[in-house]
Amino acid sequence: MNHAAITKRSAIRLTTGLLGLLAGACNSSLPQATPAPTARPEKRRGVPAPPRPVAGTITIGIGSDAQTMQPLLARDTASAAYIATHYNAPLMRRDPETLDWDPTYGTAAGVVIGDQGRTLRFTLKPGLQWSDGKPLTVHDYRYTYARMSDPSTGYPYRDLFRSFEAVTTPDDETLELTLREPFCPALDYAVLNPIPQHVFGDVPLDAHPASTKPTVGSGAWILSSWTRDQEAVFVANDRFYLGRPPTDRLVFRLARDADAAFALLRTGEIDHSVLQASDWDEAARTPGIRAVGYYPPTAAWTYIGFNLRRPLLSDIRIRRALAHAIDRTRMVTTIRQGHARLIDSIVASASWASTSDVTRSPYDLAKARQLLDEAGWRTPEGQQEGTRTRDGVPLVLRLHYNSGNREREQIA
Repeated sequence: MNHAAITKRSAIRLTTGLLGLLAGACNSSLPQATPAPTARPEKRRGVPAPPRPVAGTITIGIGSDAQTMQPLLARDTASAAYIATHYNAPLMRRDPETLDWDPTYGTAAGVVIGDQGRTLRFTLKPGLQWSDGKPLTVHDYRYTYARMSDPSTGYPYRDLFRSFEAVTTPDDETLELTLREPFCPALDYAVLNPIPQHVFGDVPLDAHPASTKPTVGSGAWILSSWTRDQEAVFVANDRFYLGRPPTDRLVFRLARDADAAFALLRTGEIDHSVLQASDWDEAARTPGIRAVGYYPPTAAWTYIGFNLRRPLLSDIRIRRALAHAIDRTRMVTTIRQGHARLIDSIVASASWASTSDVTRSPYDLAKARQLLDEAGWRTPEGQQEGTRTRDGVPLVLRLHYNSGNREREQIA
């Protein structure tokens, strides 16, 4: 699989009250989004931050609508953004400045790692609540792990947790995770957001109405209304464990394509949008718009995913041939206009796990042809080019991408 690291290129309409919003609403990562607050509180445990000014509504332009509001069923980035807004109570977060784990930002007061890395014991902070006022407890976290681990749930990232052997609650304040063996990224996976046990109970998640329009959450904003393919409106959660957010309403507004989103930004109808590379220069010189570009410390990438359930793509030689046939450098220079870096792993360069010892697939058409020949897919006899076939069957692939995304269309 090929990856190109993305420069985060956002345009922000200069509107009072926008600061502190974006990281809490838009960043996402696998297996679930756990965005960190942008405002760094004073390092005084138990002392509330000073009151922040309250803004009215912040509107974010997005290119596609969410498919679900169920954290354990989401696969797309739009769903991840909505979910990270409504459900946002990870056990721990990383300090946004140092990237070290810091209990200031999570629901746990701390974690004790024991048994030579095989156990993680979290102690929950007191007084945590769901948006409906019901207690948010360690039992919600244990329940979430149980639903994740159940094959019938269909959690798409279940295999990432295969190192977890057991999740227990020794008492009402403690959550203990036991690993089959020491696993370096265990803490990254262990801190995910819970879903409310008192809401979902034993009902299949894909059949529960709260998986589509939840009314109970833990995030800074709670879903208020959702008009498909138009907008989703979230309202401030007075019971958010880090304190009420400074913005009353957060709105995700659908734009039919990148051009429409940029037009809405210019007219002030939206306050934030991720830019296409071709719009960067114009945004940077437009009065009233602040264009922001940076490489995030966590990986964000554009990729082409292979459906391994297809017999054709189950052959690694075909996947390797496709990788060698893609000119990623040209994509960076022409489509991204230099606003990207080539990477060969989903692990960010800032991560402790980053290494240069990875398999690379440089652009090499000769190698791609060789691999296809080895797999039995050959060009018509006597021709160097043309549709390859095997046993009379043509080599045909179907590539899907969301409409309205100019860059993805160009990549395809």
